[in-house]
Amino acid sequence: AGMEVVLGGTQTPTEAAATAAQEDVDLIGYHIMTGAPVILLELLFRRLKEAGVVVPVVVGGTLAAEEIPRLKALGVAEVCLPGTPLQSIVGHLRHIAGAAAPPP
Repeated sequence: AGMEVVLGGTQTPTEAAATAAQEDVDLIGYHIMTGAPVILLELLFRRLKEAGVVVPVVVGGTLAAEEIPRLKALGVAEVCLPGTPLQSIVGHLRHIAGAAAPPP
C-alpha cells in the first residue's frame, strides 16, 4: 500500500512504546494475540506517555465485542477485527496517519 512499516515482532507494550519512540512512527498497529487487550493497551498508552510519544494506535486481532468500547475509551483510534478487508484497513490507516500528520 506504499507505507513504510517497522516490524517489531512479538513485543510487550513497553517494547512497542520504545520502538515507536526510537523509530519516530506516525502510528502504531498493535496486534492482540492474548485475552487481555485492555490491560495491554492501558500499559502501552502509559509507556507511550512516559516516552513522550503521541501517535494514534490501531488495534487488530480477535477481540470480544464488549472490549471495543473500552479500548476506544482508552484512546485506540481504530479496531480491525478478523475478516476486515485489507483495503478497508489501508483506508483507515491512511486516514488516521493523515489526520495525525503535522501541516507542511
